[in-house]
Amino acid sequence: MLGQRVLRAVPRLSARSRRFAASAAQAKAGRSSGNESNFSRYAGMAFFGAVTATTAYLGTWQTERYYWKVDLINERTKELSESVAELPKDATASDDIDDIEYRQLRIEGNFKPGSTFYLYPRSAPADPSDSVARVKSGGYIYSLLQREDGTPVIVNRGWLPRKLLDVHMARAEKEEDGKVYFVGVLRHGEVKNNFTPDNEPNKRQFFYLDHEELADAMGVTSADLPVIVDALAVEGQTKEVTLDNPVRKSIASYLEFYMTPEKHAGYAATCIAAAVMGILRFKKGGGRALRAPRFEHR
Repeated sequence: MLGQRVLRAVPRLSARSRRFAASAAQAKAGRSSGNESNFSRYAGMAFFGAVTATTAYLGTWQTERYYWKVDLINERTKELSESVAELPKDATASDDIDDIEYRQLRIEGNFKPGSTFYLYPRSAPADPSDSVARVKSGGYIYSLLQREDGTPVIVNRGWLPRKLLDVHMARAEKEEDGKVYFVGVLRHGEVKNNFTPDNEPNKRQFFYLDHEELADAMGVTSADLPVIVDALAVEGQTKEVTLDNPVRKSIASYLEFYMTPEKHAGYAATCIAAAVMGILRFKKGGGRALRAPRFEHR
């Protein structure tokens, strides 16, 4: 009788053990699943937070660039609007000429024979009122001007479309005779990039404006580099483009930028809006992500 009771008790204990083991395994699996879920949520929050912080920074940076560009245009407009000044005597590129960088400067002298070189291919100076500006193939004419005090000045005489430029290059005499007078604005040389070919001074062709190389090709012997000046177009005067009347830059061209203040403002608004949306989404989903899942044990 006692043996029968023992045999009956064993199955009961075994069943309870199986139920307990199954419950423990289920709880362990739930905890593991919960840990993986929490990790995914925290990783997503970290990534989303980094993206939000980056867009907020870019929005702030573009806002700063907007105000900087507006101040730059206002300052340059003021300088270009001032009365025409004389280019200082003995002015060279090594002098401190920042205070006249965007002043209209009066220059006169004689072009040195055989000193003309060409910067091409280049598009025409931007001018909405000039249909020639739509022609993309052409180049600029650079010659060396000797002032009365002997100071050399490199002058950008203007732009010609390719057909006229080829004729100008074939000319025996490429410089104007006698004293010339014009108003211009200082400019700087250019830096070669990886895709620009080397200049060919022996062919009188420059692909980029290497200040020192151009001065050397023009026969400048002084230790100091001469300044470079863009000859300005005469306001209100429109003439047909000819060999002796190339297209010159207008004052308005010095106020044009690829990245305008309006573009900076647009980028800033886009980035800041994205950052705000990210913050709102972060607040909305952050509370749920911080609450760990609950498991019930039966």
